[in-house]
Amino acid sequence: MRFKWFLSLLILPALFGVFRIYKATERAIWHEKGFSLEKIICDDAHRSRGNFVLSPEVVACLRQPFFYLARGKQCYAFESSDGQYVLKFFQQQHFRAKNTHDTQEVAYKKQRLQNLIQSCRLAAGLPEETGVFYVYMGEASMEGSGLSLPQLTLLDMRGQLFTVPLEKTQFVLQYKVEPLKQTLIRLMHDHKEAEAKKRIEQIFTLLVTCRKKGIEDRDEALIRNNNIGFVENRAVYIDTGQFAKVDTPMTKADFDQEIKRLRPLEKWLEEHYPVLAEHFHNQCCQQY
Repeated sequence: MRFKWFLSLLILPALFGVFRIYKATERAIWHEKGFSLEKIICDDAHRSRGNFVLSPEVVACLRQPFFYLARGKQCYAFESSDGQYVLKFFQQQHFRAKNTHDTQEVAYKKQRLQNLIQSCRLAAGLPEETGVFYVYMGEASMEGSGLSLPQLTLLDMRGQLFTVPLEKTQFVLQYKVEPLKQTLIRLMHDHKEAEAKKRIEQIFTLLVTCRKKGIEDRDEALIRNNNIGFVENRAVYIDTGQFAKVDTPMTKADFDQEIKRLRPLEKWLEEHYPVLAEHFHNQCCQQY
């Protein structure tokens, strides 16, 4: 009995120590990956002027609460309570240099943010192809309207409620998009094959139209990243962070590269919906 009692005195503190290490690790992971206001508040030096007019429609949209939806590589996404919009905040911690005295790191982080800002501005110039409703990069054009950004009510993934000073953030407001595969599954389940084929045609139209307007999306993992969806009766890009200007018309080689990005979709269709895979193949032949 004395030995068991002595052994318990040794084991219990050890177990307690392991538990404390586990909880500390859990807190560290949450601090790194979780949401906080600090992670979306923009440094003054990173604010960028924009010519996007703050309208009554935008203000009305932002007066409703938003709920946590997802976290990407560059943004946190929240869905509006009416289910019509998605609000994406830049993850500002990715653009802050850990060593502010390292001029090379500071310049690199600044350039990364500028690339994202430029991409979002290009996306805002393509509302039909991106579903972007409004962007705010640190300053807004009020044009004497007397409007101002409201305080936003936000619910994060752990059920914590925040009041967000929007004027101190950088964000993109986008119409809620139904992702590509979910759309096709829903339509085929409802025996709407013709409409599903129309959706596939709209994907090709999206790729070609953007290029004709001098913009291309450079997401190499377009399907794997779930970066195409639908708003009403048109296909749109969901991610607004990889747009770039192009000055040359689309060539056959360019079109083939676009098709290459869609190949994972073709394979998925061959496995689940062969009739749609055939339609996809026909579109590849007809578009160029």
